[in-house]
Amino acid sequence: DDGKLDAHATVDGGIRNNPIEKSGVAGTKTEADDSDFIEWTIVVNKNGQALTDASVEDSLPSGLTLDPSSIKIDKNGTDVTAGFDTSKFPIHLGAVAENEVYTITYRTTIDWSQINDGVFQQVTEFVNTATLKDEGEKVSEDDGEVPFDRGKLVEKTAANAWIKQHPILAKTH
Repeated sequence: DDGKLDAHATVDGGIRNNPIEKSGVAGTKTEADDSDFIEWTIVVNKNGQALTDASVEDSLPSGLTLDPSSIKIDKNGTDVTAGFDTSKFPIHLGAVAENEVYTITYRTTIDWSQINDGVFQQVTEFVNTATLKDEGEKVSEDDGEVPFDRGKLVEKTAANAWIKQHPILAKTH
């Protein structure tokens, strides 16, 4: 006997990442941006799964319009956008090795006349689903949920401040 024991273990119950993850961040119009927008991010293969012929589909809800010029694709942190057709979805990634993680970012503009039948709502939640397929078969999907707070339509603050500064005048008018 050499004092060594054979040991065998089975580990299960670990959490494996979804092979596709979707998120977004709301942005409001500025002088450079003529409309409100959402910056979306799709991460593919963070879980380290080999894919033979991967493609990413993304169906936009009503009122959102893709800006094709905003689509960027990184592979393991390196910009590889030039190697892909980024004019529209789906985006065909092709073979993806276990150690390759793709990040797709893009912008959608918001047409508020198409949201809530054009009726103002202070907060609107946009839900957008990205689907990962391998050889045409669905592997997984994930929803990106972005609450967009447009602020109050009207807010009375200046009058209240004036009244506090001029209480006697306010009572006489």
